[in-house]
Amino acid sequence: FLTARVAEEDAVAGYGLGADDYVRKPFGAAELRAKVAAHLRRERRPRSHALSFGEVRIDLGARGLDVGGEAVSLTPTEYAICEYLARHPGQVMSRAQIREAVLGWESDADDAAISMQVSRARRKLSEAGADPIATVWGMGYKWQL
Repeated sequence: FLTARVAEEDAVAGYGLGADDYVRKPFGAAELRAKVAAHLRRERRPRSHALSFGEVRIDLGARGLDVGGEAVSLTPTEYAICEYLARHPGQVMSRAQIREAVLGWESDADDAAISMQVSRARRKLSEAGADPIATVWGMGYKWQL
C-alpha cells in the first residue's frame, strides 16, 4: 500500500488485507528504492520444493522420498499417502480422508486398501531407517516426525 493514512490501525488493516508492505506519505525516494530492492531480493530467493523431517526428505517436484540421502522406492500411491500426511504433520487423518485426498472421491478403494498401502509404505520406510507414520487406533494415521 502507498497511502496518506498514518494511523497504526490503518497499516494493520492493510496487512490484514494481504499487503506485502505499507508505505505512508510522505516518504523519501531512497526509502522507496530500498523497499523495492528488498522485495525484489525476496522474490529471487531460491524456493525449496521439499519437506524435511530430520532424516526424511520429500522432494515435491520430483515426487520422491529419501531417508538420510538414500531414495526410498515407493509406488505412486504410497508416495502420495506419505506426501499427504507430511503436509499435515501431527494431524490425524482418517482412512476416508486419505482415500479422498490421494485417490479421489470417486475411488472404489475401501479402508482396507488404504491400510494396505500405508502398511507397505511403512515397511519400506522402516527398512530405510525411518518410522514417520503412526497409527492412531480407531481414528487413522498421522505423520509424527
